[in-house]
Amino acid sequence: TFTEYNNTVFFSTKKTLNFWLEYIELMMTGLSLAKIATKLNISVPTAFQWRHKILKAIKNFQSDTKIGGIVEADETFMLNSHKGKHIESIKGRTRGGIANYRGLSHEQVGILVAIDRNKNVISDIYGRGRIKTAEVEAVLSNKIEENSLMITDSCSAYRKFAENHNLKLKQIPSGQHSLGKYNI
Repeated sequence: TFTEYNNTVFFSTKKTLNFWLEYIELMMTGLSLAKIATKLNISVPTAFQWRHKILKAIKNFQSDTKIGGIVEADETFMLNSHKGKHIESIKGRTRGGIANYRGLSHEQVGILVAIDRNKNVISDIYGRGRIKTAEVEAVLSNKIEENSLMITDSCSAYRKFAENHNLKLKQIPSGQHSLGKYNI
């Protein structure tokens, strides 16, 4: 049968839209799957499947997103997780743990985030360490409208990307977060 929920995260579930919205709200607050499952009286495997349905929908939505005008771009880093894997040379850590090395290291996964003034966002994992031009290309190529103003930190990878894609570039000097009306 065809319903208004075909090709959505709500398809093939017996829960109401309000129930889903409550789940999404709890998910966005950062609660664990077990706590969400308890609060909503669903099983942990269901909470897990729903989380992945929602994350997949967000990723699919982002794949069609184009940003433009004034675009701010920067990287953020998260500790790599080996959850569920036993690796002999790596000691397990708890949630919210800290890296063994200062600064950027192989322990951290880099995520490139770009946002325009209309709050359209593009983000994706690019790899580890300092970002390279090829990694900026992989995440942002054909996603930023020509002649947009890109605001970034002083990383050289952004200069090459801006040249290749006919973008204006304003780079914030190292150690600063803003320069006049521009910020990242």
